[in-house]
Amino acid sequence: MGKTLHLSISDKDLSAATADVHHDHLQSQLDGVVDSISSLEAHQTDIQTSLTSLSSFNSAFQTQITNQLFAFQSLILDELRNIQPRTSTVPPTQPATTSLPHSLSLLATPPPHYASTSHTPQPSPSFRSLFPPATTTYSGLGLSHPPSPALNRYVGQPVFRTRPTHHFTQHTLPLYTTLSPSSLPHLPSPTHYPYLPPTPPFPTTHTSLPALDPLLYHSPSFVKIIKIDLPRFTGKDAYGWLTMAERYLDYYSVPFFQRVTVTACNFGSNASIWMR
Repeated sequence: MGKTLHLSISDKDLSAATADVHHDHLQSQLDGVVDSISSLEAHQTDIQTSLTSLSSFNSAFQTQITNQLFAFQSLILDELRNIQPRTSTVPPTQPATTSLPHSLSLLATPPPHYASTSHTPQPSPSFRSLFPPATTTYSGLGLSHPPSPALNRYVGQPVFRTRPTHHFTQHTLPLYTTLSPSSLPHLPSPTHYPYLPPTPPFPTTHTSLPALDPLLYHSPSFVKIIKIDLPRFTGKDAYGWLTMAERYLDYYSVPFFQRVTVTACNFGSNASIWMR
C-alpha cells in the first residue's frame, strides 16, 4: 500500500518537471517571435523613412523642372514680343506692255529709203576693212606676195619693214546690211605663198666660232658635273641621307639627268655596293 503511494507521487513530480521544461521552451520561442516582430517594425520604420525622403526629393525635382520650364517659356515669349515686324516694300505696279519678239520686230521695221532704188548699200565696216583687199599689191609693204601663214612651228609671224597705215572712213550704219558672195574677202590660194626656211632654235652670232649643236650642248657627256658640298653616304640612315640630298640638289639646281651621277659621287667605300 505504501509502495503504491510512493510511485504515484514520483509520477506527478516527473510530469510537473516535464511541463516546466516544455513551458520554458515555449516561452523562449515566444520571446524569439517578439524579437523578430520588433526587428520587422524597425525595418518597416526605416523603409517608411526612405520612402518619405524619396517623395520629398521627387517633389523638389518636379518643382525645379517646372520652374525651369516656366522661365524658358517666359524667355521665348519675351523674344517673340521684341521681334520687329518685317516691313515689305511692294514696288509700284507698272502697266503691262506687250513687246514683239526680235524676229517679228525685224519684220515690223519699215524698209529703208533705198530699198526701192537700184542703189546697193555699202556693207558696214568689218575686220576685213582694216586690211587692203586681196587684189592690192604689197609693194608698199615691202612684199611682193601676201605674207605666208605659219607652215611649221619654227616659222614666226611676218615682220613688216614699214608699218602699214590705214585710213578709216566714217560710215553711217544702216538698219540692216546684206552681204553678197562677191563682197566677201578672197584669200589667196596656198600655192602662191612663198617658201620660208625654218628658223633655227638658237640664233647664230656673227663670230668665227662654230655654232654649237643643241643636242650636243644638252648631252650629259658634254656638261661638266656640278660639285656640291654634300656629305658622303656611309650606308647608314639611307632615308635621311636621301632627303638631305634632295634638298642639296634643289638648292644647287642640278638637272634631273645628272642627279643620280652627282649623288653617286658622294657614296663612301661601304655604300658603293649600292651602285653595283
